Amino acid sequence: MQHTKLVQFTMCIAIFLCMLDTTIMNITLPAIQTGLHVSLHQLSWALNIYTIIFAVLTIPLSRIAEIKGKHKVYLIGLLTFMIGSLLSGVAINLSFLIIGRAIQSIGAAILFPVSMTIGIASAPLNKRKQVIATLGVTQGIAAALGPVIGGVLTQFLSWHWVFFINLPLLILALVLSLNILSFKNEAVLNVKIDWLGTFFLMLALFTLVLALLDINTYGIYSLPVLSLLCLSVLSTGLLLWTEHKVCDPIINLALFQDRNFNGASLTSVLSNFYLIGVSVLLPTFFTKIQGTTELKAALLITPISFMIFICSPLSALLLDKLGARWLMFLGFTFMSAGYFSLFHFNANHLAQIIITCGLIGSGYGILIGPIVVLSASNFTGELLTASQSVSGVLRQIGVILSIAVFVTALTGNIDYQSKLVKQDIKQQVTQSTLDKDTQNRVYINIEKNIAKQQTDTSQPKHHISTSERMTLIRNATKLALQHIPKSQLTDQLKQQITSQVTKKVDQDIKATNQEINALIDTSKTIAKTRYAKAFSDIYRITFPCLIISMCSLLLFKKKNLNI
Repeated sequence: MQHTKLVQFTMCIAIFLCMLDTTIMNITLPAIQTGLHVSLHQLSWALNIYTIIFAVLTIPLSRIAEIKGKHKVYLIGLLTFMIGSLLSGVAINLSFLIIGRAIQSIGAAILFPVSMTIGIASAPLNKRKQVIATLGVTQGIAAALGPVIGGVLTQFLSWHWVFFINLPLLILALVLSLNILSFKNEAVLNVKIDWLGTFFLMLALFTLVLALLDINTYGIYSLPVLSLLCLSVLSTGLLLWTEHKVCDPIINLALFQDRNFNGASLTSVLSNFYLIGVSVLLPTFFTKIQGTTELKAALLITPISFMIFICSPLSALLLDKLGARWLMFLGFTFMSAGYFSLFHFNANHLAQIIITCGLIGSGYGILIGPIVVLSASNFTGELLTASQSVSGVLRQIGVILSIAVFVTALTGNIDYQSKLVKQDIKQQVTQSTLDKDTQNRVYINIEKNIAKQQTDTSQPKHHISTSERMTLIRNATKLALQHIPKSQLTDQLKQQITSQVTKKVDQDIKATNQEINALIDTSKTIAKTRYAKAFSDIYRITFPCLIISMCSLLLFKKKNLNI
């Protein structure tokens, strides 16, 4: 019994790290961008490479694990992930970081399905649900905690520790594995690898993932995106044709004869889509629009993680009593309530933030608990491994799809609102009493900050430099002295006039500074309001889609359901 618990704990470590690294970088991007001196677009490939390789290699590598021995391959996965984490942590440039992340993702593509399989197989069939629930909680918690942990580490240490934090946990998992896993007489599959099916599978997933990632860059109706999607569909068709012909397919299509597995697969994509749509955008909203620190932004979304931790195992335990459909209905209802709250989201109301994040976390937890259980179904052996690798890929597709849709929508909304912000601010500036040169200068300064979505940055209170002040005094003094005859102009009178001019100029400068500061404050308020609308409008549009997603519950069996 103790040995079984240790095996499950060890697998949980690996699963936690795999899922953690899918989201932990999101909130640290500004810090990494500054540290490596690269653009955000360039840096995005450090995120994308992990996602692409993870999605593309998970199924083939899990198949290899079955053929070569899951325990041995698991060790290779741990070492690979460790090397990738170390290289990412010590990266001195973008290329170095991308290589490290690529190696990381290869390790993750091994660890995730193999850890799930070993963990589930360690328990007898009658106690499997508890194990699956634990593994499922680990997945959800890790994905939700990613931004929180990333924010804390970046705030108190540096972005490098986002990767270094993996190392002690990986060493612990390695030590435990060497002591509790059997490597000598491990059961393996005596089959050949379906290379043709593997090729079509990898091509289908690669083109799909790349198309989703390119939506934000080129647009959904662009030629590159449409071409990639067509190639993905064609590759999928060829994959299905191949899998019907070969004796040992890369994906056992018998999986999809199980109704609960199909329902769990679709719900897995949808639940991760809606979760990531909040857990990724909310920290961005807090840091970029509200001007909060990464740490505060990370802490504000902790209710999501907390409620996942509470609701996920609870819903898994209630599966037999309530049935899958009722739990799916409750999960989507809670998430819908959270999305509805985002319509009129007020970042200054702490209670609303807690309730909103709590509802979304509760909904996801209620969904993910049964999903993980039902995706494993009563599968054993080859089908169990296949079910977990497919589930892992589908989860990633949900994450990728979410980032593509929500980030694209936010970018489009902000661009639109930025135009309106500029129009509003220009109107405010032109209506001021400032001279034309000062108006132009103030507007250009404000426009620069607006272009960066810097709505809460500190601004200087004094906008007239010392040299400008001296020039104003000198010109005004010269003008005043021109009206006095030279015969009457004494040194004492010069000094008196200069003093009076200086006092008048300083008064004018003070008034000018006050007016400029008032314009800046007004611009901040306008920008915050507009950008908050850009944020909330996304959830207003996706809310009906979430409601429609409830239809996925019809895919599950009606057992134990009375509706």
